[in-house]
Amino acid sequence: MLSMFSYGEHSQDHPEMTAFAETLMLGAPLRYFLATARAGSFRGASDLVHIAPSSILRQITLLEESLGMPLFVRRRGRNTLALTRAGETLLEHAIRIQDEVTRGLGAVHGLNRETGSRLVIGTSDALAHDVLPDILSALRQAHPELAFDLQISEPAALIRDLVSGTIDVVFAYDVVPQIGVTTLAEFRLPSSAVMQPDHPLAGRAALTLAECGGFPLVLPMNPIYWGPILRKLPRRDDTPLIRTNSWLLMRDLVTRDNMIAFQTNPGARNRHIDNGLVCIPLRDPMANYSVLSVCLRDGTETTRTPFTTIILNTIRQHIHAAREPSDK
Repeated sequence: MLSMFSYGEHSQDHPEMTAFAETLMLGAPLRYFLATARAGSFRGASDLVHIAPSSILRQITLLEESLGMPLFVRRRGRNTLALTRAGETLLEHAIRIQDEVTRGLGAVHGLNRETGSRLVIGTSDALAHDVLPDILSALRQAHPELAFDLQISEPAALIRDLVSGTIDVVFAYDVVPQIGVTTLAEFRLPSSAVMQPDHPLAGRAALTLAECGGFPLVLPMNPIYWGPILRKLPRRDDTPLIRTNSWLLMRDLVTRDNMIAFQTNPGARNRHIDNGLVCIPLRDPMANYSVLSVCLRDGTETTRTPFTTIILNTIRQHIHAAREPSDK
């Protein structure tokens, strides 16, 4: 039964190192499997690993699909899960691996990180502008020996490079869950219409996408973004429409040509951002815009280290307070 689940003897003596062992060697799918087996539910697992229940469910579903058999079944009349025979077998081996890794980590515990290390960070251009300078400042202050490579691209390209090993950590919007990627945290942020302060709509407390449709717009190039937006806009033939994959260029066009862009800006502490532009909250749900994820490659050394802690804390400062993981 799930209530009888426990870690090995060495793991019980070193719970913090056990958590590190899980993320270091087991990767996200198995780590979430262990948490679900321990808690007996996806919501309970969410409390253990600080990831949304829906994200845990997606990762376990991917694991079950790769194995070709279910790992959990729902108990009748209860909102809890029971392990299948395959789940019990996997749990036994996962605990054994975890315990061995925990012992290995204990053997090298206390060694300093080698000087001259280089951390490769990937993000989008807008996040690089809004958040990355403060992240770098905090990292350099805490770890002056650390060097950095900064890669700016779209989320899909960043995740490909993360999985291939050319990037150490990614923070970006609209990250699609996949095997090989560990999501450390997710933040749901409000989306806004960005415009000049003298725009006819700038005085509004909130807007809908439909209300913005009669004005010149600049939208993201990716159809995942602009497709749902256009479906809600009452388009006019004489209304210009520009698409670009640069979030900063969107702001420049808003500044120069009095257009409207739709963005999420974790660095905005009030209505105003770059060049005096204002952000008017949108009433329409825009899930692809609003979930900011911080991701690592499964099994990487940087998981649970002070580097990622600094990155997460800096992002939290930009959104004004620590937020619980969001359920997409």
